Amino acid sequence: MSQFHQRTIGLLGTESFQQKRPVDKLLEWAKKNAIRLPASYLEWATFDDGSLLQRYSNEDRFWFNEPEIVEIPGGVKAGSFHSKERLD
Repeated sequence: MSQFHQRTIGLLGTESFQQKRPVDKLLEWAKKNAIRLPASYLEWATFDDGSLLQRYSNEDRFWFNEPEIVEIPGGVKAGSFHSKERLD
């Protein structure tokens, strides 16, 4: 069961989370870009390809395979995995 998203799973119903998704591509992306991903982010990525979150968040977009790389203050790289529209 979920370590980080227990309450969310309870609200949405466990039927949405019965199968685990592989996160190998996401982990490879993070390693290639020298970005450390939070455990809660990785956990959600195993539940959802972004479509479940999109359904419950006003049609916002989520990317769990290749987030956009952004630079935050101090020159630190981070992955942006959510926005209203993808900036491609």
